[in-house]
Amino acid sequence: MLKWFYKYNKILLVVLGSFLMVVFLLPGSNMFRPTPSSVTVGTVDGETITQGDLHQAATEIDMLARQFPPLPESHPAHFPTDPLHWLLLLREAERNGVYVSKSEARLLVDNMDPKEKANVLSGYRISEDGLIRTYQHALMWQRLLDMVVDSDRPSEPRLRHYAQTTRSRLGIELVAVDATEMLKQVDKPTDAQLLEHFNKYKSFKPGESKPYGFGYYLPDRVKIEYITVSRDDVAASITVDEVDAQRYYLDHPEMYMPPPPAEKPADGATPADKPADKPADGAAPSGDTPATPDATKPAPDAGGADAPKKDGDAKPADGSSDASDVIPSLVSATEVTQNDAPAAATDTAKPATTAAPATKPDDAATAAPTAPDAPDAPKKAPGPQPYREVREKVIKDVRDAEAAKKQDRIVKTIRALLDESRRGLPTDPAGYLVLNKHTPVPFEKIAEQIQAEFGVLPKVTRVDNRWMNVRDVATETHFGKSSLQFAGQRYPVARYAFAVKELHDGKENPDAALRQVRLQLNVASIPVTDDLDSVHIFRVFDISPAHEPKKIDEVALQVEGDWRRLQAYKQLESRTEALVSRARTEGLQEVAKGFDTVVYRPEPFAKRDEKAIQQALQRRQLAMMLGMPELAANVEITDVPNVEGVGRSEDFLDAVFKLAAKLREAGGIIKADPKLSVDAIRLDRQMRIVLVDIVDDMPIDSGQYATEKLAVSNDMRMQEMREQSKQEMDIANNPLSKDALIKRLHYVDANPTPDKPKKTDGDNAGTANAQTKDK
Repeated sequence: MLKWFYKYNKILLVVLGSFLMVVFLLPGSNMFRPTPSSVTVGTVDGETITQGDLHQAATEIDMLARQFPPLPESHPAHFPTDPLHWLLLLREAERNGVYVSKSEARLLVDNMDPKEKANVLSGYRISEDGLIRTYQHALMWQRLLDMVVDSDRPSEPRLRHYAQTTRSRLGIELVAVDATEMLKQVDKPTDAQLLEHFNKYKSFKPGESKPYGFGYYLPDRVKIEYITVSRDDVAASITVDEVDAQRYYLDHPEMYMPPPPAEKPADGATPADKPADKPADGAAPSGDTPATPDATKPAPDAGGADAPKKDGDAKPADGSSDASDVIPSLVSATEVTQNDAPAAATDTAKPATTAAPATKPDDAATAAPTAPDAPDAPKKAPGPQPYREVREKVIKDVRDAEAAKKQDRIVKTIRALLDESRRGLPTDPAGYLVLNKHTPVPFEKIAEQIQAEFGVLPKVTRVDNRWMNVRDVATETHFGKSSLQFAGQRYPVARYAFAVKELHDGKENPDAALRQVRLQLNVASIPVTDDLDSVHIFRVFDISPAHEPKKIDEVALQVEGDWRRLQAYKQLESRTEALVSRARTEGLQEVAKGFDTVVYRPEPFAKRDEKAIQQALQRRQLAMMLGMPELAANVEITDVPNVEGVGRSEDFLDAVFKLAAKLREAGGIIKADPKLSVDAIRLDRQMRIVLVDIVDDMPIDSGQYATEKLAVSNDMRMQEMREQSKQEMDIANNPLSKDALIKRLHYVDANPTPDKPKKTDGDNAGTANAQTKDK
């Protein structure tokens, strides 16, 4: 054998060398490449963090985010949204000796609602051990917070005062007058007035400025084009042959079974073909000893003990199951008599001895083969419906199945054409294509090629006449409802489109999961599928990163609308005292008539509503289950109650409860001057004046306080944390911010961008590595 190798060693070396050279030159070859999950993204004190760690961290964040109250990012208790930040927090907890046992986390999992638990496991495609590990990490994070945030409980007097403030309930009537009621009295603005308004609020994001929330800072925006392969259009191009339809019908009989028969009434009524005054056939005479089963076996057509039991037959009085349901051939005549007792008992004219005598064994043997309902004879399984009755459905099923296959071939062909147009382009160290002056192939040209080959013309849509923000993309007809299935998760197309590389140059893309698909400008996306099973491939062909508008022309219509509404609101404010006076003398109903509105009488409410939090958490969880994290992020987790006629407004609650406190000081609703219960509340953010009349005041009693004390204490602590974060803290002073953790844990990024050098403060090793690489 060795002689053979010695003889042909040169030939073997040439062949193997050529093979390896071809393998390495193939552009799609990944034989020696690491799997995406094992790619190193950075190190913490020398310990590796991989892409798989980030993906797992992103999943944990999605699962846990809905369970923690919203706090400003500057606060240590702000729940992180970045997977790397979450991993650094867990490493920080480990460094500080924080440990959570598996049994502690399992206790939380075991106490979950079974349905919710099943939804989480299936929605996130994780095992129960993965869910337990997630809760271990959540408890580690909470204990790390306890080391940073003051966890002292408030004193009893403060707690009781807070309980009275937040848990006492009010009953009110109100009339809300909107600024739009005064728009007709507002003059047309001058250019100077509009420019002044624009300059005042152009640097604010919408909702940020006080007190009105005006803001014209423009968010990230994109321009998109997409090619659509409609399932319906593909199906319309397919003609189903009758032979193929019949073959499909024969191959899939289970799809065309007849519908189950309608259930008979289970009220124990005697069937119509069985006289109500006749005892059960084959029943033993009253008081007689039951005979053996063979001796008492009735004729098969007599409907005796061996006859199949009907839905209407009465069940035993004790609620137990009838033995005949399990072994009908061994049921004694006595059991049948007991089961049919209600029917037999109705006969008072005929004695029990009139029951039909037992048939002879020979007779039974003769009759059995001809009896269609004989219990011992095997029942014939029902077959499918006749082809002629289900022909249209069969043809539709064949067409749908063929359409799905043809649509898949079309999509693969489109991707191949797009890949061919990019063949030979180099990639940068991060895996993105280096496009230079590359011109992408027009979608219209690809659509023409698809029509020529498949007889289906894909639709091409190009939105180049306007910029689109996240909401605009999400509401684009059909396309906006599409999503990407990637790494076991669903990502809405709006989230996918805004992960385009060029929007995040110079800063880290916050969507770590979608960084792996490497979407970039003028490069086609991975196919996304909408709710109608249509497939779209899109390109972001232009971007507008978030910025302050330079000219009023970019937001002219919005500026003019806001200015006019503000002037209307100011005119409404000038009439506030007159409105209050009229409400006190004539009543809210007369004020409502003057503005063509109504008097609202909301249900009594407290200043805090725990049900509102639960409802918001459920909405956020549902959005996460549906794969719509950006929608989940927009669900506000708040304990502010929803007051009919006003909505959720903390400003309104503060004002109305202050009014109630003044009313109590004056002797309460019964003793105080009735005029003191009526006042006006200005809601600047909504630009409305709300006239309120307090009709009921229900302070919390000692029993309610004892029941809700723990919840009140937690509520008070979280409220104080919110206030503290608003007034005192900033990012620089947050010891658990991402930047602080990067410095303290010596994090080194394995793939630094040009604007994000590898060196980190306090990390000499990072400097040395960067210098070595430069050399």
